[in-house]
Order: sequence, then C-alpha cells, then structure tokens
Amino acid sequence: MWPLAAVILGGLVTSTLVTLLVLPALYLWVTEGRTAAAPRPVASTLLLVVASLGLYACAPAPPQKPGDEPKPAVVETIAGSTVKKVTLTPKAAERLGVTTVAVRPAPSGRLVVPYTSLVYDSTGVPWVYTVPGPLTYVRAKVAIDRIAGGPVSK
Repeated sequence: MWPLAAVILGGLVTSTLVTLLVLPALYLWVTEGRTAAAPRPVASTLLLVVASLGLYACAPAPPQKPGDEPKPAVVETIAGSTVKKVTLTPKAAERLGVTTVAVRPAPSGRLVVPYTSLVYDSTGVPWVYTVPGPLTYVRAKVAIDRIAGGPVSK
C-alpha cells in the first residue's frame, strides 16, 4: 500500500503547489498588465500547454510486457507422478501467510500433524503439503487413523 499512498500524496502536494504558485505566476507573466481580453497569443498557448501537462500525470501507466514481472509461483511436474511441485517466491509466501510445522511422532509411533494442515480434494481424499526444499511444496496423500482433539494421527 505504500507505493499507492506515495503516489496519492505526491499528486495532492504537486497539484496544490501548481494551483497556488505556478499558475498565478504564469498568468501574471502572460498578461503583464494587459486586460484579460488581450493576452499575448504565444504566452497563452504556453500557459495552456503547461496546464495540460498535469493531465499527462493522470494517464494510466503503460501495460507491462507479459515477461517483465516475476512469477510468484512456479508449478513443475514431478517425473513419474501426477502430483506437481510448487515453488513460491519469498514475497508470494509472505503474502499467502504460508507457515510450516514439523511432523512429530506420537508416543504410539504414529506421525501427528495439525488438523489445519489437511487438504481434502474433490473426492474427499486427505493430503498434506511437504516441504522438500526452501519455499518448495509438494502434495502428499495421507491416511487418517483417527482425529483426536485437533491433531491428526497417521
């Protein structure tokens, strides 16, 4: 939000300064004591050009080329699998609020993950995301033995 705020505040300050200082000075220079009915044509044209330059700042930014911006995520196929690997940029991971927790063994020997880490596909099969590398995530199918108080045991 900072870039947007800087643009808005910069525009407000600039337009205020132009309105209060630059335009009156240009008007006095153009008229130079003449009546309002007979300003100089060249100076009037100059005043019009300077005043219209402010409109240029209101024009939309030119569109970026498709390859200019970095992709927030790269999805890659894993050889011999239908599951894909997702690699996020640090900014994408921050914006998504991605957090990871370690899988811990229960006293019974089962692996325990938080219930909130489960993702169910459209057929009801449970999955979790594993982290094979930094900011890299791979979906893995899990079998649920039981759900007790929130954690899932495998």
